[in-house]
Amino acid sequence: MIRLKMHSLLMMLVVLVLLAGMVGGCTVTTDTDSTESDVETTELETSTSGAESGTSTDEAGGNGTLQVLVTDAPPEREVTSVIVEVSEVQVHKAVAEQEQETEQLQGVTDNQTQEQEQEQETQQDGGEWITIDISEDACTFDLLLITGVEQFLGTSDVEAGKYTQVRLVLKSVKVGLAGEEGLLDATVPSNELKLVRPFTVVEGETTTLVFDFDAEKMVNITGADKIIVKPVVKLIVRQGDSESQKKGQDE
Repeated sequence: MIRLKMHSLLMMLVVLVLLAGMVGGCTVTTDTDSTESDVETTELETSTSGAESGTSTDEAGGNGTLQVLVTDAPPEREVTSVIVEVSEVQVHKAVAEQEQETEQLQGVTDNQTQEQEQEQETQQDGGEWITIDISEDACTFDLLLITGVEQFLGTSDVEAGKYTQVRLVLKSVKVGLAGEEGLLDATVPSNELKLVRPFTVVEGETTTLVFDFDAEKMVNITGADKIIVKPVVKLIVRQGDSESQKKGQDE
């Protein structure tokens, strides 16, 4: 009887141990699955976060190339001709009291500022303006065709003595542009050019006045295709006859 009870107790202990083992095994398995699920969820969240912020990360941390270029814009329009028509040329004869001032100004350079010319012109009020006879055939010319050569414009016999300045009056200026048919009228801010350049006319000799234009600096084409011509010219004075002058006059 006692042996039977002990056997029963032993069997119960075995059963309890087995049950405890089974319960423990189920708990561990459940915890493991939960842990693996948590890990997978965390990895997924990390990957998604990286994808969403990948663009920002690349811009902030990576390097790009910045290219810098320079260029020179070509001229808007090519000037093919600058046709100038002169209506009058006058020279200013100094009066007696201006003779000494003229001698002092004789060494003035060809290139003067506008302020200097205006000041000298004011000081030289009085005297006499003499009109030079100009040839009708020569009063119209293309500046681009006389580059490097001198074209005869006119001549007159004048009183010998001191002269203070020259006045050139332009009747019109027309400009030819590449791709355009015919000539276009140009606007000239002032049709009257006054060049303060003292010179002396010697009796029995020829004094030559050369208007040296710079056509490249004269023409300005605005955005509205308006052409403005601001004459850039200096006066060159030569004393005595020369073969080039005679040929120019004969032509």
